[in-house]
Amino acid sequence: MTNLSIYLYRRRQIITRVFISVAFCFSVILLLTHVDLEPEDEQYSSYKVKLKGVDGKTNFGRIVILKHIDGPQNSHGENGASVYLQGEKEKLARRLFEKEAMNVIVSDMIAYNRSLPDVRNPRCEKLLYPKRLPSASIIIIFYNENWSTLMRTVWSVVSNSPSESLREIILVDDFSDRAELGTKLMKYVKDHFLGIRIVRLSSRQGIARARIAGAKAATGDALVFVESHCEVNKHWLIPLLARLAEKPTSVALPVIDSVDEYTFEYTSQGGIVVGGFLWPLHFMWRPIPLEEVKKRNFSTDPVP
Repeated sequence: MTNLSIYLYRRRQIITRVFISVAFCFSVILLLTHVDLEPEDEQYSSYKVKLKGVDGKTNFGRIVILKHIDGPQNSHGENGASVYLQGEKEKLARRLFEKEAMNVIVSDMIAYNRSLPDVRNPRCEKLLYPKRLPSASIIIIFYNENWSTLMRTVWSVVSNSPSESLREIILVDDFSDRAELGTKLMKYVKDHFLGIRIVRLSSRQGIARARIAGAKAATGDALVFVESHCEVNKHWLIPLLARLAEKPTSVALPVIDSVDEYTFEYTSQGGIVVGGFLWPLHFMWRPIPLEEVKKRNFSTDPVP
């Protein structure tokens, strides 16, 4: 079983030839081609992408932390707890909420690597997985994302992913115009990490095309798409990669918990559900069909 938390204020759906995915959940698919990048301008520009075959791929190595985490270092929101404001801060948060669709004041108060409760089924800790798993390229699409939520996404992936499975993190900028997401972000990534790259699109492309651009830039065996306002929980990646090791053509989705958009309280999903689409392509969660429940030996078994 896997757990992650995701902010529930942005709902978008996409369908592509390769996979059907939801903007609020992770998607994993086996990478069939590999690429390397030729930057037009190292300072601040988009990238030209040139496809290469599997045998000729460029190995960008693993994620290396060059500088310890910075940002807020306090007890706000630890263990997934709610954070409440009062007075002028509360009034300001309400005003900003209309634009940001989340409480950026609270987000900015919470550490980039805050702790989250381990809400997995106790049996999950006893499960064994293959030693040899596909390497993962984590692709994070962002457009004018709040700085602290984007940093919390990046640091949670780095902190909670096994280094031997994490090939790289690719941040795809879908033509943001916020100043802090330009040179400041490039400098932050360069100062703090090896193995994290930024791909900047030269015009607004939307979530589907931005994900395709990230996929073309990836060098790992598997693609893992992550929203830019997420927090991944403990041991989230290995079960997903194990599904791909068993069946390389599969698309693996995790259990999705939630983070409240105003208090940033972490809330467990409380059970296993499956995602589906209504005819207007509205996404919704549904209980596991009874015929599938009967096929499962344990509550931790993956749902086909």
